[in-house]
Amino acid sequence: IHVIMGLKGSGKTKKLIDSINLAAKDASGDVVCIEYDKKLTFDINYRVRLVDSKEYGIDNIDKLKGLVSGLHAGNYDITNVYIDNLYKTIGNDRAAGEAFIVWCAAYAEANNMNITVTVSDDSDIDLPAVCTEALAGLKVGDTDKELKVTLPADFINEEAAGKEATFSVTVVSATRTTVTDKVDDAMIATVTESATLAAYTADVI
Repeated sequence: IHVIMGLKGSGKTKKLIDSINLAAKDASGDVVCIEYDKKLTFDINYRVRLVDSKEYGIDNIDKLKGLVSGLHAGNYDITNVYIDNLYKTIGNDRAAGEAFIVWCAAYAEANNMNITVTVSDDSDIDLPAVCTEALAGLKVGDTDKELKVTLPADFINEEAAGKEATFSVTVVSATRTTVTDKVDDAMIATVTESATLAAYTADVI
């Protein structure tokens, strides 16, 4: 299971398109892309089957699971499935999205498939702290970095709680957030080009 996550406009779609076209070239079986509304028609290889989830009335994870399962049942030669814009497809139910990711991982392993899902930051999966801590040290441009973590006992998906999970991570964008209770020279020097608070104040006033 591969999850491409990032801010809107951070390059997720390009990453997805590149991965789809590479799979179409190198995969041993068939490649399917499930998207919300047909927007990739002219960007992906003609050999890739493009499925519009909107056209089939897919609006929750049960229907999306049924679509993925049905596609595979009708064609056992499918080796790569791509799902674009997860939350546009199922709605902004984060718990459901998290459960679907876990289901995809199990389904892909059981059926010898690769499943890739894109998720936008504005409706992101709330990863547990153990996952976000594992991301420390990665930088923009890092590709297919394997992170192994043990999901916490109180993980929102009970079937996955306490189990080891492996994430394949590609960093497409990053933001820096500084949280401080005090505006002083050190903080100003960190977040601006001014060396001191007095110098910054003089520049902006």
